[in-house]
Amino acid sequence: MYTPEPRMRKKKSSRAWLWILLILLLIGGAAVPGYLYLPGLYYQYTGDAVQRVSRRAEQFEGFLAAGKSGEDLNIFIQDTNKMLDILEKSQPARWEVYYYRGLFQFFEYTIRLQYDARSLVKLAGRGYLPSVIEDPDAGNAAILPLAKNSAIQMRKALAIKPDFPHWETAVLVIVCGDLFLTGRTDMNLFDQMMRIHTAEFQPGIAVYADWMKLAVYSMLGRIVEMEAIVSSIQKQESEKTGTRLHLTADQSNLLLAFSALNAKDYLRALQFARLVKFSPDAPVELKVEASRLEGEIFLVQSGPIQARFYFEEALKLSNGSDAFLEERIKSLGLP
Repeated sequence: MYTPEPRMRKKKSSRAWLWILLILLLIGGAAVPGYLYLPGLYYQYTGDAVQRVSRRAEQFEGFLAAGKSGEDLNIFIQDTNKMLDILEKSQPARWEVYYYRGLFQFFEYTIRLQYDARSLVKLAGRGYLPSVIEDPDAGNAAILPLAKNSAIQMRKALAIKPDFPHWETAVLVIVCGDLFLTGRTDMNLFDQMMRIHTAEFQPGIAVYADWMKLAVYSMLGRIVEMEAIVSSIQKQESEKTGTRLHLTADQSNLLLAFSALNAKDYLRALQFARLVKFSPDAPVELKVEASRLEGEIFLVQSGPIQARFYFEEALKLSNGSDAFLEERIKSLGLP
């Protein structure tokens, strides 16, 4: 015989849905504070967070020394920044917080720039800052905030503890940041660079120290210091240690020529420039700069007519496609 289905099943079904909904609400309610606080608790109670960040800095410097580049480095930096966010909230009075924040901001912009001998020659000779690797025509607008903030963070670290173990790296980061912010060198940058010694840096950082020292010494005409660091780099090249900035003999001579010119030692500047100009191994772009440098020397010593000959010679070497040289020729004011 047919009998109606008991209504109890519907009540049980309704209660089951209520329990599921309640569990979901509990899970959702726990997820938000878990997301906000669990990473901090994890780093706080699974070892010293500062030591973790320090090890990551050493690991990153190892990547640089090995010549690694690309998106993986950016991901590594962003992951470290998350750790630093947590550390800054929990221990804001420690110098390490500001030092490692500034260091990874320094890494974030320098790995995107052409920090090599070629860019160094352009800076020392024409005042061109390094270009962004992925888009050289885009300018350095995206770099400036990172350069500024990295220098600020390092100054904060030094204000808290002026003699902390990595103070020389902090000074280097400040000098690099100031160079990008001002676009020029001055005696303050020279004084700062004189305080630090490249031998104290890890291999991944030593390249930046060499680059900045050579840039500053060249543009300020510190020929004695230039010769010392070039000699040190050449010794490293002969020993094949591979931890310093790579410079060819022609690049070294051209940098020394720029330094001698800025020191107003015109005879030595001319000698170094002609070593490059008549070098059988020097690439065309270096020969162009050597000829232009001859023009700059004769402009000071003999006047615009003599200088024009060398500027035009340099323009001819560049296949007539160098806007900088065209402007130099126009600036002479000759018919």
